[in-house]
Amino acid sequence: MKHILISILLCLGVFFSPAFAQDSFLLERAKGGDAEAQFELGVMYYYGDGVPEDEEEAAKWTRLAAEQGHAGAQNNLGLMYDNGNGVRQNDEEAVYWYRQAAGQGLAQAQHNLGLMYFYGEGVRQDREKAVYWYCKAAEQGYKDTSINRLLMGWLGSCE
Repeated sequence: MKHILISILLCLGVFFSPAFAQDSFLLERAKGGDAEAQFELGVMYYYGDGVPEDEEEAAKWTRLAAEQGHAGAQNNLGLMYDNGNGVRQNDEEAVYWYRQAAGQGLAQAQHNLGLMYFYGEGVRQDREKAVYWYCKAAEQGYKDTSINRLLMGWLGSCE
């Protein structure tokens, strides 16, 4: 009997912990349409941070935030389509979501869109557009060493 009572108390402690309450609040905000909460929940499900790792659930919450114009979610959804994480791999969809976030000035999305143009994935290959987007990202201090070396060797600089 004593062991059953301790088990019940331990379970109650887990279910009523501040972390659980915080995640419940986040879930309620996300269900209520809060784009930032949806974005955060998408990241949590993607990495299994406080919730079971579930790429499809991550894509669901990320899409909801992206459709509301959340730039970080748009970039993440682009990455999901680019790599086929939680969604069917689709370069055109990846480009669409990268373009949405890049247009809002998100440096990582500008870089990712530049890569799509550089390699001709989801778009017609266009080195000038690749350089344009890559330089937009670089102007904000975003650097990826592999593409940086490649483009700087080809261009000399973004200026």
